[in-house]
Amino acid sequence: MDCDFIKNKLFAIAENRLPEAELEEAREHLAKCASCAGAVSSFTSFMEVIEQERKTETDPFLAAKTLHSMESYRPAKGPGLFIRMPGSLQPVFATTLIILALLTGFIAGKQGKNIGRNPVSINSLNTMKSELFISELRDEDKILKLYK
Repeated sequence: MDCDFIKNKLFAIAENRLPEAELEEAREHLAKCASCAGAVSSFTSFMEVIEQERKTETDPFLAAKTLHSMESYRPAKGPGLFIRMPGSLQPVFATTLIILALLTGFIAGKQGKNIGRNPVSINSLNTMKSELFISELRDEDKILKLYK
């Protein structure tokens, strides 16, 4: 009997499922070999812990209790980031913010178009086109047509 046999048959040794002759040889080896005896004892204690955990019954109402405590939890109201307002005014406030954001976007877009129509930028664009031999340059279409 060698140590590899003991390590390969830990389940069978712990549960006494080996044939009688092999079980007797394994017990003799365990009496002589301290490392194998330690491995079997630690494996046996590990299996006992698993068995105890398996027998432990869980509370069948644990999920219901947890959900109830989550639903009944109300955070303490303190000074918030936003102004507290009645529920009927919240949609009005949100709509006003959306309209302001749209107006800001339109104003910024118009200013961007005016920047592109600046005579200085048109002259520099025409100069660039003539230097690169480009007949048409459109930023919005990303089209470059070269002279043929």
